[in-house]
Amino acid sequence: MREKLWNLLDKTRFEYEYLQKYKSFLEKCQMGVAVVMSIVCFAVVNLSVLFSEMALVWSLLLILLGLAAVILDKMGIAGRLTVLKLYLPIMSKRLDAFHVDWMTVQTTDKCTQELRELFTKHMLQFSELSDIYLQDLHLPPHKRSAEKASKHTKMWAEYLS
Repeated sequence: MREKLWNLLDKTRFEYEYLQKYKSFLEKCQMGVAVVMSIVCFAVVNLSVLFSEMALVWSLLLILLGLAAVILDKMGIAGRLTVLKLYLPIMSKRLDAFHVDWMTVQTTDKCTQELRELFTKHMLQFSELSDIYLQDLHLPPHKRSAEKASKHTKMWAEYLS
């Protein structure tokens, strides 16, 4: 039963680290999109003032920029980022409580029934939390986030074992 408890802690720690790295990636994407859109919009407005005889071209470019902004908004970067910003602090608190429980399991001899209850308690907490926040959230896999999360999870595993 200790092994099941450890696997749940390890899996949950990886998920938390992955979502942290993914949140960081989404923040960078959102900032990059905002910077690029601002620079392009600023350039189009300045060029339209400089070359006023091509007003139709500049108007069409501004309309295309507006459409691009709507499309980028529909990609859902801001929505996913908001959900992760709400979800991760609560998950962190629950993970800290799980670490404390794991430390008590390591230092004392608990019976199988107590371990089973502890496992069930934490499993239910994390699944309820995921159901509330991550229910409709689609996060496409991100390789770099997974690699960073694996390294960080391995460090935690060495610390906790």
